[in-house]
Amino acid sequence: MRFPLSTLRGHVVAFRSGLIFLAAILLLGTASVRGQIIANYNFDSVPLGSPVPTTAPGVDPYPQQTVYSVGGFPDTGPLTGTVTVQDVGSLFHAALMSTSQGGTGALFMDTQMLVPGTMFSFRFDIDVITTPITGLPQAVNGAPNGQAFAIQMFGLDSTRFLRLAVVPTGATGGSFSYRLPGAGGDLVAFGSYLNGETHHIDVFADQSTGLMSIVLDNVAVATNVPLVAPTSGLSEVFFFQNGVEGVNNQIALDNIQFAAVPEPSTVLAGVSALGGLGWSLRRRRRRASHEGAALAAE
Repeated sequence: MRFPLSTLRGHVVAFRSGLIFLAAILLLGTASVRGQIIANYNFDSVPLGSPVPTTAPGVDPYPQQTVYSVGGFPDTGPLTGTVTVQDVGSLFHAALMSTSQGGTGALFMDTQMLVPGTMFSFRFDIDVITTPITGLPQAVNGAPNGQAFAIQMFGLDSTRFLRLAVVPTGATGGSFSYRLPGAGGDLVAFGSYLNGETHHIDVFADQSTGLMSIVLDNVAVATNVPLVAPTSGLSEVFFFQNGVEGVNNQIALDNIQFAAVPEPSTVLAGVSALGGLGWSLRRRRRRASHEGAALAAE
């Protein structure tokens, strides 16, 4: 069967893009792919029980070790919420965000970075301790009970280009989700959690292609999924909790790290190395097995 040249080119481009993201996922965590460290927040030096330190109103030049600000916006009355350093589950000296603020109020932890570029890696540990079950704000398709927690990334032009969310689905757990483009803000689950579990999440975002990949607990769970909007650079990462009045919402974060990833040529070098290794292994398999078995292995 013959395919039009345009169709074949499209397949080649898609395959090449997939290889770039596959290489990023396989090599994520190594210096060659993660590149320059932008921020590394682990709170290990902060005494237990102390508030998470901040740099506001001054912005700490990167590589940053301290978040910019912590606060909230109450809907009525004073803000009820704290962000303190605690040992939580398997997390040592984590940032524990705790609030019982409801309505349109929220508790937040914010960063300021102002980093040019289009490719970033983002990793963190999270422990969802307890959340309201219903009545949370921002109930959309994919989050019928609302969003208990969200992480938003903004470009240099203040455009939001990435959003992750914690979506409770019951009294003891829920899902981790990413937001699709469009005004509806629909969420797509990429994994699940139970309250009290620690999970590790890696994100590789390429603003030049408008795509990202996600690894949950060292397993690739989303590849080449769209970012929320086109933009470039990284200016701010906003962690915030929604709540229900009088109901506890507690989420712990630790080992938060951002890095500027090298441009695609560096990643493609990794792809070439991986491809050469794979080709060599395939040739050895062919020699050691019948042709039919080798074709099945392909």
